[in-house]
Amino acid sequence: MEPTLINRYERRYSLSFGGEFRLTVDGRLQFADAVGAHRRAIKLSPPATTLIVEVKFGPEHAGDVEVITNEFPFRMARFSKYVAGIERV
Repeated sequence: MEPTLINRYERRYSLSFGGEFRLTVDGRLQFADAVGAHRRAIKLSPPATTLIVEVKFGPEHAGDVEVITNEFPFRMARFSKYVAGIERV
């Protein structure tokens, strides 16, 4: 097996007052082709302007997460940093 993708990003965390929910915000995503990277210099892509917001919680709080996400000024969708990186490189 050999790595196929290198990704790098900045992450910020926020925790709800009661600790039930954790919000992560990832930005400045950069990607590089990892195939053969050990034999050459790695050239990362320019940082993306996209922000990835994730709400993390235990299964016991799944029914309450909409209270948080309904306040976001954007639509929630699935996103894979791996898939985005493979498409970019």
